[in-house]
Amino acid sequence: MYRILLGNFITIDMEDYSLQDMGLHKPYRVRIATVAILLPAFLLIIGTLPFWDSLRRNPKVKGALMGVNAAVVGILISAFYQPIWTSSILTPIDFAFAAILFSMLVFWKLPPWIIVVTGAIGGTLMTLI
Repeated sequence: MYRILLGNFITIDMEDYSLQDMGLHKPYRVRIATVAILLPAFLLIIGTLPFWDSLRRNPKVKGALMGVNAAVVGILISAFYQPIWTSSILTPIDFAFAAILFSMLVFWKLPPWIIVVTGAIGGTLMTLI
């Protein structure tokens, strides 16, 4: 499967939307479909960059951006809770382990790779117990 992760939570399955009637090999179809999907967003960003400072100071645009930010935070929380939290935090020990890993990241300011390695080792040990 050819997947592209956009942002943190939006996955587009390019195998299903890969311009199947063009007669090109699959990797080329995937690249063409990826460019076709992402090009409008890039053009919008490039088009607004020269005016971004003046747009950002506009009260109506500022309010709209605050609303978009709030909506994105809500979607991220929902995406975190439903597939991740409900399928991985099942017992109090799971919660304690997740809290320890979170503390390592936020309070102790350890590098993320240490937390990933610790989580992998701890998760493996928890399945053996």
